[in-house]
Amino acid sequence: MRFASLSLLLSVLGVVSANSSRSYTSSTSRSSYNLAAIPAFAATTTSSIPASQVESAKTSLVNLAVDLKESSKNGVFLTNPDDRANLMKSVSELEALCGPPSVDYDEKVVGDWTLLCTTASPTFAKSGKSGERKKKKLPFGLQDLTQSGGDLPDFFKNARDSINKSVEVTQRIRCSDDGATIDRVDNIIEYTPFNSLDDIFGESNPLRDLALNLNPLEVTKSKVVLAHDAEVKSRTPVYRTNLALKSVILNVAGTSQNLDASGADILGLNVPLGEFLNAGSFDTTYVDDNIRISRGQVGFVEQLRVFVRKGVDPSSVMEDSVDTDETLTSSAEVVEEEEEKVEETPMASVEEAVTEDDDVENGVEQEAEEIVVESKDETEEEVVEESEGETEEVKEEVIEESEDK
Repeated sequence: MRFASLSLLLSVLGVVSANSSRSYTSSTSRSSYNLAAIPAFAATTTSSIPASQVESAKTSLVNLAVDLKESSKNGVFLTNPDDRANLMKSVSELEALCGPPSVDYDEKVVGDWTLLCTTASPTFAKSGKSGERKKKKLPFGLQDLTQSGGDLPDFFKNARDSINKSVEVTQRIRCSDDGATIDRVDNIIEYTPFNSLDDIFGESNPLRDLALNLNPLEVTKSKVVLAHDAEVKSRTPVYRTNLALKSVILNVAGTSQNLDASGADILGLNVPLGEFLNAGSFDTTYVDDNIRISRGQVGFVEQLRVFVRKGVDPSSVMEDSVDTDETLTSSAEVVEEEEEKVEETPMASVEEAVTEDDDVENGVEQEAEEIVVESKDETEEEVVEESEGETEEVKEEVIEESEDK
Protein backbone atom coordinates (compact mmCIF):
# COMPACT_ATOMS: atom_id res chain seq x y z
CA MET A 1 0.00 0.00 0.00
CA ARG A 2 0.99 3.63 -0.41
CA PHE A 3 1.34 4.21 3.33
CA ALA A 4 3.57 1.20 3.78
CA SER A 5 5.70 2.17 0.80
CA LEU A 6 6.36 5.64 2.22
CA SER A 7 7.40 4.30 5.59
CA LEU A 8 9.50 1.56 4.05
CA LEU A 9 11.28 4.05 1.80
CA LEU A 10 12.29 6.19 4.75
CA SER A 11 13.43 3.10 6.64
CA VAL A 12 15.60 1.96 3.74
CA LEU A 13 17.18 5.39 3.53
CA GLY A 14 18.29 4.89 7.12
CA VAL A 15 20.98 2.40 6.08
CA VAL A 16 22.76 5.03 4.00
CA SER A 17 26.06 5.89 5.62
CA ALA A 18 25.98 9.13 7.58
CA ASN A 19 29.75 9.45 7.14
CA SER A 20 29.74 9.79 3.37
CA SER A 21 31.60 12.84 2.09
CA ARG A 22 29.37 15.80 1.32
CA SER A 23 29.69 19.54 0.86
CA TYR A 24 26.10 20.54 1.57
CA THR A 25 25.16 22.62 4.58
CA SER A 26 24.14 20.36 7.46
CA SER A 27 20.74 20.87 9.03
CA THR A 28 22.27 20.38 12.47
CA SER A 29 25.74 21.85 11.99
CA ARG A 30 24.67 25.24 13.24
CA SER A 31 23.04 25.76 16.59
CA SER A 32 19.52 27.09 16.60
CA TYR A 33 18.92 30.67 17.54
CA ASN A 34 18.57 31.09 21.27
CA LEU A 35 14.84 31.68 21.78
CA ALA A 36 15.46 32.69 25.39
CA ALA A 37 17.32 35.74 24.13
CA ILE A 38 14.29 36.97 22.23
CA PRO A 39 12.59 39.73 24.18
CA ALA A 40 8.88 39.82 24.90
CA PHE A 41 7.33 41.22 21.78
CA ALA A 42 4.15 43.21 21.37
CA ALA A 43 2.15 43.74 18.25
CA THR A 44 3.12 46.86 16.32
CA THR A 45 -0.07 48.84 15.96
CA THR A 46 -1.03 52.38 15.26
CA SER A 47 -1.61 54.47 18.35
CA SER A 48 -5.17 55.30 17.25
CA ILE A 49 -6.26 51.63 17.23
CA PRO A 50 -7.29 50.24 20.64
CA ALA A 51 -5.17 47.28 21.73
CA SER A 52 -8.33 45.33 22.59
CA GLN A 53 -9.46 45.56 18.95
CA VAL A 54 -6.15 44.12 17.72
CA GLU A 55 -6.28 41.30 20.29
CA SER A 56 -9.84 40.50 19.25
CA ALA A 57 -8.84 40.25 15.58
CA LYS A 58 -5.84 38.11 16.51
CA THR A 59 -8.00 35.76 18.60
CA SER A 60 -10.50 35.40 15.77
CA LEU A 61 -7.71 34.57 13.30
CA VAL A 62 -6.07 31.92 15.50
CA ASN A 63 -9.43 30.38 16.35
CA LEU A 64 -10.39 30.22 12.67
CA ALA A 65 -7.02 28.82 11.62
CA VAL A 66 -7.23 26.02 14.21
CA ASP A 67 -10.76 25.11 13.13
CA LEU A 68 -9.85 25.11 9.44
CA LYS A 69 -6.81 22.93 10.06
CA GLU A 70 -8.84 20.38 12.01
CA SER A 71 -11.58 20.22 9.38
CA SER A 72 -9.25 20.26 6.37
CA LYS A 73 -8.84 17.02 4.48
CA ASN A 74 -5.23 18.02 3.73
CA GLY A 75 -4.16 19.21 7.18
CA VAL A 76 -2.34 22.54 7.11
CA PHE A 77 -2.89 22.86 3.36
CA LEU A 78 -6.29 24.45 2.77
CA THR A 79 -7.77 23.55 -0.59
CA ASN A 80 -11.44 24.35 -0.07
CA PRO A 81 -12.22 27.71 -1.77
CA ASP A 82 -14.53 28.83 1.05
CA ASP A 83 -11.90 28.01 3.68
CA ARG A 84 -9.27 29.94 1.77
CA ALA A 85 -11.58 32.95 1.43
CA ASN A 86 -12.45 32.96 5.14
CA LEU A 87 -8.80 32.75 6.17
CA MET A 88 -7.73 35.52 3.80
CA LYS A 89 -10.54 37.75 5.10
CA SER A 90 -9.56 37.19 8.73
CA VAL A 91 -5.89 37.85 7.96
CA SER A 92 -6.73 41.02 6.05
CA GLU A 93 -8.76 42.32 9.01
CA LEU A 94 -5.81 41.86 11.36
CA GLU A 95 -3.36 43.41 8.89
CA ALA A 96 -5.64 46.44 8.46
CA LEU A 97 -5.46 47.15 12.20
CA CYS A 98 -1.67 47.00 12.36
CA GLY A 99 0.80 49.64 11.40
CA PRO A 100 3.75 49.31 9.03
CA PRO A 101 6.71 47.09 9.93
CA SER A 102 8.76 48.36 12.84
CA VAL A 103 12.54 48.52 13.15
CA ASP A 104 12.60 45.53 15.51
CA TYR A 105 11.07 43.08 13.02
CA ASP A 106 14.55 41.60 12.56
CA GLU A 107 14.42 40.36 16.14
CA LYS A 108 10.77 39.40 16.09
CA VAL A 109 10.87 37.04 13.12
CA VAL A 110 13.92 35.05 14.27
CA GLY A 111 13.17 31.60 15.63
CA ASP A 112 11.29 28.40 14.78
CA TRP A 113 7.73 28.80 13.50
CA THR A 114 5.23 25.96 13.13
CA LEU A 115 2.90 26.26 10.15
CA LEU A 116 -0.71 26.43 11.36
CA CYS A 117 -2.31 26.62 7.93
CA THR A 118 -1.55 27.85 4.43
CA THR A 119 -3.37 28.68 1.22
CA ALA A 120 -2.29 28.84 -2.41
CA SER A 121 -4.62 30.77 -4.69
CA PRO A 122 -4.08 31.44 -8.42
CA THR A 123 -4.12 35.16 -9.19
CA PHE A 124 -6.13 34.61 -12.36
CA ALA A 125 -8.95 32.73 -10.55
CA LYS A 126 -12.35 34.10 -11.40
CA SER A 127 -14.25 35.73 -8.60
CA GLY A 128 -17.72 34.51 -7.82
CA LYS A 129 -19.89 32.93 -5.20
CA SER A 130 -18.82 29.57 -3.94
CA GLY A 131 -22.27 28.17 -4.60
CA GLU A 132 -21.88 28.88 -8.29
CA ARG A 133 -18.81 26.68 -8.68
CA LYS A 134 -19.43 23.56 -10.61
CA LYS A 135 -18.44 20.34 -8.93
CA LYS A 136 -16.76 17.70 -11.01
CA LYS A 137 -18.58 14.40 -11.14
CA LEU A 138 -16.90 11.04 -11.32
CA PRO A 139 -18.04 8.59 -14.02
CA PHE A 140 -20.47 5.74 -13.32
CA GLY A 141 -21.89 7.56 -10.28
CA LEU A 142 -18.78 6.95 -8.15
CA GLN A 143 -18.30 9.04 -5.01
CA ASP A 144 -15.29 11.31 -4.64
CA LEU A 145 -13.73 10.11 -1.39
CA THR A 146 -11.37 13.08 -1.25
CA GLN A 147 -14.22 15.47 -0.47
CA SER A 148 -14.64 16.37 3.19
CA GLY A 149 -18.41 15.99 2.95
CA GLY A 150 -20.36 12.85 2.25
CA ASP A 151 -20.38 9.48 3.94
CA LEU A 152 -16.80 8.29 4.08
CA PRO A 153 -15.75 4.97 5.59
CA ASP A 154 -14.41 5.32 9.12
CA PHE A 155 -11.09 3.71 8.22
CA PHE A 156 -10.62 6.27 5.42
CA LYS A 157 -11.32 9.21 7.75
CA ASN A 158 -8.98 7.81 10.39
CA ALA A 159 -6.23 7.24 7.83
CA ARG A 160 -6.56 10.78 6.52
CA ASP A 161 -6.48 12.29 10.01
CA SER A 162 -3.51 10.12 11.04
CA ILE A 163 -1.47 11.17 8.00
CA ASN A 164 -2.29 14.85 8.55
CA LYS A 165 -1.16 14.63 12.19
CA SER A 166 2.04 12.80 11.27
CA VAL A 167 3.30 15.71 9.14
CA GLU A 168 4.51 18.99 10.64
CA VAL A 169 5.94 21.93 8.70
CA THR A 170 8.34 24.34 10.39
CA GLN A 171 10.08 27.45 9.14
CA ARG A 172 13.34 28.22 10.90
CA ILE A 173 14.72 31.74 10.54
CA ARG A 174 18.31 32.21 11.65
CA CYS A 175 20.73 35.07 12.15
CA SER A 176 24.35 35.31 11.16
CA ASP A 177 27.07 34.42 13.64
CA ASP A 178 27.24 37.99 14.88
CA GLY A 179 23.46 38.03 15.37
CA ALA A 180 23.07 41.20 13.33
CA THR A 181 21.44 40.05 10.11
CA ILE A 182 19.16 37.25 8.92
CA ASP A 183 21.05 35.01 6.50
CA ARG A 184 19.30 31.62 6.46
CA VAL A 185 15.77 30.28 6.27
CA ASP A 186 15.03 26.54 6.44
CA ASN A 187 11.70 25.01 5.50
CA ILE A 188 11.46 21.73 7.41
CA ILE A 189 8.94 18.99 6.64
CA GLU A 190 8.90 16.56 9.55
CA TYR A 191 7.28 13.16 9.28
CA THR A 192 6.56 10.67 12.05
CA PRO A 193 6.39 7.16 10.52
CA PHE A 194 3.75 4.59 11.45
CA ASN A 195 4.72 1.35 13.13
CA SER A 196 1.60 -0.62 12.27
CA LEU A 197 -1.68 -0.42 10.38
CA ASP A 198 -3.46 0.31 13.65
CA ASP A 199 -1.51 3.58 13.85
CA ILE A 200 -3.02 4.55 10.50
CA PHE A 201 -6.59 3.25 10.63
CA GLY A 202 -7.16 3.14 14.40
CA GLU A 203 -9.98 0.98 15.73
CA SER A 204 -11.55 0.78 12.28
CA ASN A 205 -8.55 -1.04 10.81
CA PRO A 206 -9.95 -3.41 8.15
CA LEU A 207 -6.74 -5.45 8.22
CA ARG A 208 -6.48 -5.91 11.97
CA ASP A 209 -5.63 -9.60 11.62
CA LEU A 210 -2.68 -8.74 9.38
CA ALA A 211 0.43 -8.29 11.52
CA LEU A 212 2.62 -6.02 9.44
CA ASN A 213 5.61 -4.05 10.74
CA LEU A 214 5.75 -0.83 8.73
CA ASN A 215 8.87 0.46 10.49
CA PRO A 216 11.50 -2.31 10.72
CA LEU A 217 14.37 0.14 11.32
CA GLU A 218 12.51 1.86 14.15
CA VAL A 219 12.63 5.33 12.65
CA THR A 220 11.17 7.86 15.09
CA LYS A 221 11.47 11.03 13.02
CA SER A 222 12.46 11.95 9.52
CA LYS A 223 12.97 15.47 8.22
CA VAL A 224 13.35 16.94 4.78
CA VAL A 225 15.13 20.28 5.14
CA LEU A 226 15.08 22.83 2.34
CA ALA A 227 17.97 25.14 3.27
CA HIS A 228 17.87 28.65 1.81
CA ASP A 229 20.26 31.55 1.81
CA ALA A 230 18.26 34.54 3.00
CA GLU A 231 18.55 38.31 2.85
CA VAL A 232 16.19 40.99 4.12
CA LYS A 233 15.64 43.03 0.99
CA SER A 234 13.44 45.77 2.44
CA ARG A 235 12.07 46.72 5.84
CA THR A 236 9.60 49.46 4.96
CA PRO A 237 6.93 49.87 3.75
CA VAL A 238 7.08 46.08 3.30
CA TYR A 239 9.27 43.68 5.28
CA ARG A 240 10.49 41.44 2.46
CA THR A 241 12.93 38.55 2.67
CA ASN A 242 14.57 37.09 -0.43
CA LEU A 243 15.36 33.37 -0.55
CA ALA A 244 17.60 31.18 -2.69
CA LEU A 245 17.49 27.38 -2.34
CA LYS A 246 20.94 26.11 -1.40
CA SER A 247 20.54 22.43 -0.53
CA VAL A 248 18.09 19.64 0.28
CA ILE A 249 18.88 17.53 3.34
CA LEU A 250 17.34 14.33 4.70
CA ASN A 251 17.68 13.90 8.45
CA VAL A 252 16.57 10.67 10.15
CA ALA A 253 16.36 9.73 13.82
CA GLY A 254 15.66 6.26 15.20
CA THR A 255 16.22 3.78 17.97
CA SER A 256 17.92 1.02 15.97
CA GLN A 257 21.67 0.50 15.95
CA ASN A 258 21.91 1.94 12.44
CA LEU A 259 20.38 5.30 13.37
CA ASP A 260 21.19 8.17 15.66
CA ALA A 261 18.55 8.72 18.33
CA SER A 262 18.96 12.51 18.14
CA GLY A 263 18.92 12.54 14.34
CA ALA A 264 21.63 12.63 11.70
CA ASP A 265 21.93 13.85 8.11
CA ILE A 266 21.96 10.78 5.90
CA LEU A 267 21.55 12.46 2.54
CA GLY A 268 22.32 15.91 1.17
CA LEU A 269 22.03 17.44 -2.27
CA ASN A 270 23.48 20.78 -3.27
CA VAL A 271 21.33 22.87 -5.58
CA PRO A 272 23.45 24.74 -8.15
CA LEU A 273 22.44 28.20 -9.32
CA GLY A 274 19.79 28.38 -6.64
CA GLU A 275 19.79 32.18 -6.69
CA PHE A 276 18.76 32.06 -10.35
CA LEU A 277 16.67 28.91 -10.74
CA ASN A 278 15.13 28.45 -7.27
CA ALA A 279 14.75 31.93 -5.85
CA GLY A 280 11.74 33.57 -4.24
CA SER A 281 10.65 35.95 -1.51
CA PHE A 282 8.01 36.40 1.18
CA ASP A 283 6.61 39.40 3.04
CA THR A 284 6.07 39.40 6.79
CA THR A 285 2.87 41.40 7.28
CA TYR A 286 2.37 40.75 11.01
CA VAL A 287 4.47 39.28 13.81
CA ASP A 288 4.37 39.25 17.60
CA ASP A 289 5.56 36.88 20.31
CA ASN A 290 3.09 34.15 19.32
CA ILE A 291 2.03 34.32 15.68
CA ARG A 292 3.42 35.42 12.34
CA ILE A 293 1.77 36.03 8.97
CA SER A 294 3.64 35.88 5.68
CA ARG A 295 2.58 36.41 2.08
CA GLY A 296 4.36 35.48 -1.12
CA GLN A 297 3.82 34.77 -4.77
CA VAL A 298 5.28 32.04 -6.94
CA GLY A 299 4.42 32.60 -10.58
CA PHE A 300 0.66 33.12 -10.74
CA VAL A 301 0.01 31.58 -7.30
CA GLU A 302 -0.40 33.73 -4.19
CA GLN A 303 0.63 32.07 -0.94
CA LEU A 304 -0.60 32.96 2.53
CA ARG A 305 0.83 31.33 5.65
CA VAL A 306 -0.11 31.60 9.32
CA PHE A 307 2.54 30.45 11.82
CA VAL A 308 2.70 30.00 15.57
CA ARG A 309 6.00 30.07 17.41
CA LYS A 310 7.23 26.52 17.92
CA GLY A 311 6.30 25.19 21.32
CA VAL A 312 3.35 27.58 21.69
CA ASP A 313 -0.08 26.01 21.97
CA PRO A 314 -2.59 27.92 19.80
CA SER A 315 -5.22 27.53 22.52
CA SER A 316 -2.94 29.41 24.93
CA VAL A 317 -2.71 32.24 22.41
CA MET A 318 -6.50 32.52 22.44
CA GLU A 319 -6.60 32.36 26.26
CA ASP A 320 -3.94 35.07 26.55
CA SER A 321 -5.92 37.25 24.17
CA VAL A 322 -9.10 36.72 26.18
CA ASP A 323 -7.26 37.54 29.42
CA THR A 324 -5.89 40.67 27.79
CA ASP A 325 -9.39 41.71 26.72
CA GLU A 326 -10.70 41.15 30.25
CA THR A 327 -7.78 43.12 31.71
CA LEU A 328 -8.35 45.97 29.30
CA THR A 329 -12.07 45.96 30.10
CA SER A 330 -11.36 45.98 33.83
CA SER A 331 -8.86 48.78 33.38
CA ALA A 332 -11.41 50.79 31.40
CA GLU A 333 -13.99 50.29 34.15
CA VAL A 334 -11.49 51.39 36.79
CA VAL A 335 -10.66 54.49 34.75
CA GLU A 336 -14.34 55.33 34.40
CA GLU A 337 -14.87 54.96 38.15
CA GLU A 338 -11.88 57.18 38.88
CA GLU A 339 -13.17 59.78 36.43
CA GLU A 340 -16.55 59.74 38.13
CA LYS A 341 -14.86 60.18 41.51
CA VAL A 342 -12.82 63.05 40.13
CA GLU A 343 -15.97 64.67 38.79
CA GLU A 344 -17.80 64.23 42.09
CA THR A 345 -14.89 65.23 44.35
CA PRO A 346 -14.66 68.95 43.44
CA MET A 347 -18.38 69.52 44.11
CA ALA A 348 -18.20 67.69 47.42
CA SER A 349 -15.08 69.65 48.35
CA VAL A 350 -16.80 72.94 47.51
CA GLU A 351 -19.83 72.01 49.57
CA GLU A 352 -17.64 71.00 52.49
CA ALA A 353 -15.65 74.22 52.18
CA VAL A 354 -18.83 76.31 52.12
CA THR A 355 -20.15 74.47 55.15
CA GLU A 356 -16.88 75.02 56.98
CA ASP A 357 -16.94 78.72 56.07
CA ASP A 358 -20.52 79.01 57.37
CA ASP A 359 -19.50 77.30 60.60
CA VAL A 360 -16.54 79.64 61.00
CA GLU A 361 -18.70 82.69 60.28
CA ASN A 362 -21.32 81.57 62.78
CA GLY A 363 -18.62 80.93 65.34
CA VAL A 364 -17.14 84.36 64.83
CA GLU A 365 -20.53 86.03 65.15
CA GLN A 366 -21.27 84.11 68.34
CA GLU A 367 -17.93 85.04 69.83
CA ALA A 368 -18.52 88.66 68.87
CA GLU A 369 -21.91 88.65 70.55
CA GLU A 370 -20.42 87.14 73.68
CA ILE A 371 -17.69 89.78 73.72
CA VAL A 372 -20.26 92.55 73.31
CA VAL A 373 -22.41 91.16 76.11
CA GLU A 374 -19.40 90.81 78.35
CA SER A 375 -18.31 94.34 77.50
CA LYS A 376 -21.78 95.70 78.25
CA ASP A 377 -21.94 93.88 81.55
CA GLU A 378 -18.50 95.07 82.55
CA THR A 379 -19.31 98.66 81.53
CA GLU A 380 -22.59 98.69 83.43
CA GLU A 381 -20.92 97.32 86.56
CA GLU A 382 -18.18 99.92 86.34
CA VAL A 383 -20.71 102.74 85.85
CA VAL A 384 -22.79 101.53 88.80
CA GLU A 385 -19.72 101.23 90.98
CA GLU A 386 -18.51 104.66 89.97
CA SER A 387 -21.96 106.15 90.61
CA GLU A 388 -22.21 104.51 93.96
CA GLY A 389 -18.72 105.73 94.84
CA GLU A 390 -19.56 109.28 93.82
CA THR A 391 -22.84 109.17 95.79
CA GLU A 392 -21.05 108.02 98.90
CA GLU A 393 -18.49 110.77 98.49
CA VAL A 394 -21.22 113.37 98.08
CA LYS A 395 -23.03 112.05 101.13
CA GLU A 396 -19.86 112.21 103.18
CA GLU A 397 -19.15 115.77 102.07
CA VAL A 398 -22.70 116.84 102.93
CA ILE A 399 -22.46 115.22 106.35
CA GLU A 400 -19.13 116.91 107.01
CA GLU A 401 -20.49 120.32 105.99
CA SER A 402 -23.54 119.82 108.22
CA GLU A 403 -21.42 118.99 111.21
CA ASP A 404 -19.23 122.02 110.64
CA LYS A 405 -22.26 124.23 110.58
